Amino acid sequence: MAHVIPIAARPMATQRTLRRFSLTSGPLELRLETELWSALSGIANERRMPLANLIDLIDQQRGQQSLPRALWRFAIAYFQALSETVDPAPLARPVLKPVG
Repeated sequence: MAHVIPIAARPMATQRTLRRFSLTSGPLELRLETELWSALSGIANERRMPLANLIDLIDQQRGQQSLPRALWRFAIAYFQALSETVDPAPLARPVLKPVG
């Protein structure tokens, strides 16, 4: 059975970092959790694009929601889609060593 950590005991985002960008819509300052910056940077690297370009694309498609919320939703959707494409079977198989 999985061990469940009570919500109060779970670590929360430790700090927020301010970054400045020049987007299509103009200059922008964003203060986001370090974990989100890390996730977005990883996605941008995977897509071989600058982080500012990724944020600009999300900004242009976000509709009425706030940009920080759109960035969180994008990152969550990205990693959910990624987890659905990974075959978990190799991780579950035991490694057999030859007897010898």
